[in-house]
Amino acid sequence: QADQATKDINDVRTRSRLATLDHTPTMMDIYHERRCEFAFEYADALFDLKRWGDDMVRGEVQNSAFCLFPGSAVTTNMKKSASDPMFVWPIPQAERDANPQIVQNPGY
Repeated sequence: QADQATKDINDVRTRSRLATLDHTPTMMDIYHERRCEFAFEYADALFDLKRWGDDMVRGEVQNSAFCLFPGSAVTTNMKKSASDPMFVWPIPQAERDANPQIVQNPGY
């Protein structure tokens, strides 16, 4: 569906007052557009990393005053591979209580 992909990307780029693509978008074009469109929307970025099999890598924070747990292994210098069971979040207990057929993600 290359024509639809081109239209969708160009609609977003036009709305943002950016030049439109003059070629059929590659996966890298789509990846780049999503990163720009959803900048600072962390949950969307995590879903994309998982979907595309990319590792999550956190480096040093720029300002530890904005970090919930400065220096903690869960906030800085952390790397989780896309295949790591802890890459996905646990399913909340309330969701599992509401539907007993839901099974918790492995490792939680």
